[in-house]
Amino acid sequence: TSRSYATLIPEIHKDLRDEVCIFYLILRGLDTIEDDMTIPIEKKEPLLRNFHEIIFKKGWTFTENGPDEKDRQLLLEFNIVIDEFLCLKKEFRDIIADATKEMGNGMADYANDPVHNKYGIVTLKDYDKYCYSVAGLPGISLTRLFVVSGLEDPEIGKNLELANTVGLFIQKTGMIRDYLVDDQEGRQWWPKEIWSKYFKDFSELKKPENATGAVNCLSDIIHNALLHLDYQFGLGIIISLKNMSNFEKASLLSRVIASKNDPQDPNYLKIGMACGQIEQWCTVNLPDLDNYQSSTSKLPRMTYSRLKSLELPEKL
Repeated sequence: TSRSYATLIPEIHKDLRDEVCIFYLILRGLDTIEDDMTIPIEKKEPLLRNFHEIIFKKGWTFTENGPDEKDRQLLLEFNIVIDEFLCLKKEFRDIIADATKEMGNGMADYANDPVHNKYGIVTLKDYDKYCYSVAGLPGISLTRLFVVSGLEDPEIGKNLELANTVGLFIQKTGMIRDYLVDDQEGRQWWPKEIWSKYFKDFSELKKPENATGAVNCLSDIIHNALLHLDYQFGLGIIISLKNMSNFEKASLLSRVIASKNDPQDPNYLKIGMACGQIEQWCTVNLPDLDNYQSSTSKLPRMTYSRLKSLELPEKL
């Protein structure tokens, strides 16, 4: 449900643009319910678990979001989204409904988990599981939409782990970026398995006197996200996001991180190796990347056969 998905919708083929847009709005509505900490759990849980049925109810809207919830207007006018959803072909509705059901149940499991409510996400395994529910699953479903539409090679649909990998990477970067906002609104997504290496309590992360430990913790969780850019890096980014500019962004990101990498950081070597491997892949397979200007030109669209011929790196 990342807004980075929304920015790509205008770039999608016109024959699938509306379907992806409606899918995005449905998941954004679901995410708006999950994120709203003013909704009591006894009301939130059934909404999350039954949202895949709600999207078939003409005229349904939701008026009980808190006044500061940034996307509350979407749910106030959600009847419009439902009307458009019901106009889609059955094969598209089925994919969207299946994804909404699995995602809603995954969100509800965490919302109703006393351990999660008290400590946030604890283990890296739980971290990946949650990110699958809210980002990997939408990526997989987007891949299915492209294949069913006939706009994409059916072979892509046989390896949905590629879409999941990219979804987890995008979700984790968003959770890293949104640390302060989530903390202010009572959400805690950074896994205890990482931050507990540096602090006894998560609240210590934002204290000015703990800046060194906070940066070390940040580099640790960034490295965890970079691990998803493994040998699937090339195929996953393009197949799932359909946008060559993501290579430029990934390469730039690796350079920025590497330039700020501190030898005193306990994660220094891990970060350096991860960034170096990303940069090496881009240099070997896309030698003209540095000349790419997203505002004035586009790199040639890669076909699936071309992608399979690229030299993919080993796992980071």
